[in-house]
Amino acid sequence: MPTLASYHDRDLARQILLCAAERDPGNALHYLGLGDLCFSEGRLPEAKFNYRFAILLAPRDARGYARLGMAYERSGQYRFARTYYRKARFLSPGVTQYGFAIQRVALKCREDVDNEPY
Repeated sequence: MPTLASYHDRDLARQILLCAAERDPGNALHYLGLGDLCFSEGRLPEAKFNYRFAILLAPRDARGYARLGMAYERSGQYRFARTYYRKARFLSPGVTQYGFAIQRVALKCREDVDNEPY
C-alpha cells in the first residue's frame, strides 16, 4: 500500500495529512506522514519538526526516533542521527535496521564501530 508521501500529487497528500491532523491532533501517525512528505521533498527542517512532534505525541514509538535519525543523517548531522537511532533501537530492539543505521553513522563520524554495542 503506498504512503501519502509517495503520491504524485504532493499538494493533495499534504492537504489530506493536514486535515487529518486537524481532526485528530493527538495522532502521531499524521505527523510522521507529514514528516515523510517533507523528507521526500528535501525539506529537512520541516521534516525534523514533524518527527519531533510525533515523538512528543508517542514517545514510546520507535518510528519517530528512527525517522528523525534519518533526517539528521541526510543533513549530515551524524552524531544527532546516532542518538535518535539508538533511542529507536532501545524501544524496538528486534528491528535490525536500527543497528545497521547506528553502524553506518558511526562510520561517518569516523568512530570505531567495534565499540558500538549491538
